[in-house]
Amino acid sequence: MKSGKMFVLLACLLSLGICVVAHAADEKGEEVSPVGKMQTLASSNRSGADWGYALGLKTWMNEWSLPMKLGSYNTDGSAILQFESDSEFTFIPTFMVRYRKFFIGGSYMPKTEYEFSMQSVPSSRYNIYGREIKEDLNIDVSAERKEWDLNLGYMITPNIALSIGYKSLSRSYDAQASFSAAGFEDEDIDIAPLDESLSAPILGLSAVFPIKGKLNLYSNFAYGFINGDADGYYYLGELGINYVFPLTQKMVSAVILNLGYRFQRVDLDYNYPAGAQNDITSGFNLGVTAPF
Repeated sequence: MKSGKMFVLLACLLSLGICVVAHAADEKGEEVSPVGKMQTLASSNRSGADWGYALGLKTWMNEWSLPMKLGSYNTDGSAILQFESDSEFTFIPTFMVRYRKFFIGGSYMPKTEYEFSMQSVPSSRYNIYGREIKEDLNIDVSAERKEWDLNLGYMITPNIALSIGYKSLSRSYDAQASFSAAGFEDEDIDIAPLDESLSAPILGLSAVFPIKGKLNLYSNFAYGFINGDADGYYYLGELGINYVFPLTQKMVSAVILNLGYRFQRVDLDYNYPAGAQNDITSGFNLGVTAPF
């Protein structure tokens, strides 16, 4: 989890670093490479047109670290257990509409089901004679989540954009659990299911920096305050590269291929003795954007 926070911090620092470099270039009166402009965030400004549009599609191969409250069932000193999912593949459509330096955009991750390996947790119970019986609590989890966001932004420079927006997250899980101990029959127990919706106003910072030719480095950072069924904080960090393929078509000005790593974390506070729950999704994404 510490490495995840470091990744988000790196994305933020990189975005700020590009801000400094771009500002220094402006002070010197240097030209910014057209390829380095925010073509992944707003459509290219061909012929100085006031309006621009862009459609995109991301494919995200991600894993979900899901926290679950076990209460008194486990005896390892923690009331919250993290379940690690198998990798899941999901499509995320995106859109962008720009008017001069202002833009509005968003993305939608459809409901995605995640599979988790069965996990055993040390536990104990007392029999009718008051004797403590050591046993394992075997938990099988199935879960799903859905996300979308909408953002309003302003292009501070051709390389940097600042945005405010709204993030929505819905998640749910069902858990089947049973006790098992040597010499005893397995016994099924009930663990409360989860079905909740969370939302957050978010502040975002995005930057693109030209590396060489049509190859660019990009960085996205976002931070927000969660409210809904629980309170907490939202973090997003994304780093990657993109390559621009210019086109001469009247409708589509370019095709932009993006490859990056995305880390998303939600810290939730339910006032549990064990502390906050850390809901984490992360993985590599490959995307394509077409500016109009």
